Amino acid sequence: MEFGETSKIRADIFKDGIYEQLNYYYICDAESMTVEQTLTESEKESGYHLVHVSLNEAIKQNEVTTVLDWMYIESETYAMKLLVSGMLK
Repeated sequence: MEFGETSKIRADIFKDGIYEQLNYYYICDAESMTVEQTLTESEKESGYHLVHVSLNEAIKQNEVTTVLDWMYIESETYAMKLLVSGMLK
């Protein structure tokens, strides 16, 4: 079930042009097994890797991030806070 979406449009800080990002948020059942992660080249270059943490720990980590990173994770952090608050039952 989709419970929300966000849209970000702003000047791109890494190259000349416009940065656009659409995020969709869902509530669903998930399998308990972990499968191999597939990353884009830019995600690999940035050192992304899979880590299992609680929602509260993810929120805590997101809130102490740099201002530059915050531009990318603000809406995700808000969505996690909605889940933790119980507003999305």
